[in-house]
Amino acid sequence: MSSFNSINVAKLPIADAEELKEMLRDFEDLQGTSLVGKFFYNQQRNRLIGVKNLYASEVSYKADENIATKAIRITYQEAWQEARTDAIEAGYTDKIWNEEDYLQVPCGEVVQIKEFNSSDEYFEVWIEGAWINSHPEAEALIARRFNLEGTDFNFICL
Repeated sequence: MSSFNSINVAKLPIADAEELKEMLRDFEDLQGTSLVGKFFYNQQRNRLIGVKNLYASEVSYKADENIATKAIRITYQEAWQEARTDAIEAGYTDKIWNEEDYLQVPCGEVVQIKEFNSSDEYFEVWIEGAWINSHPEAEALIARRFNLEGTDFNFICL
């Protein structure tokens, strides 16, 4: 926990130092754990934005046909509206925040898959459209942000 020693607890909106220590212990326990969630991609800055995610270990599988899927339960529309509102209120001026229609913003979702009759679990990154083909640098950003490095995962353009 040495990287957290310089935090000024007095400036954090947390009840007390013990609460902070508990939060940091929880955070350290989950380091390296993969996440599931939705994201948007700012092509101008080569950044993931509006990321909504949870640790995969905290999400239950939902069964469909021959597979079960772990995914967060927020729509792209809800996630974009929240991210856009927060960015505008914070004074961000990137052109992407002017876009009201979430369908016009590059986006994707990271899910965990378990096939029936198999013990194998793996992750898929579902890309809405084919924007990732012209921005392969985004693949590393996604893998890093969702802790997928060293796991079995694939990119799927929908």
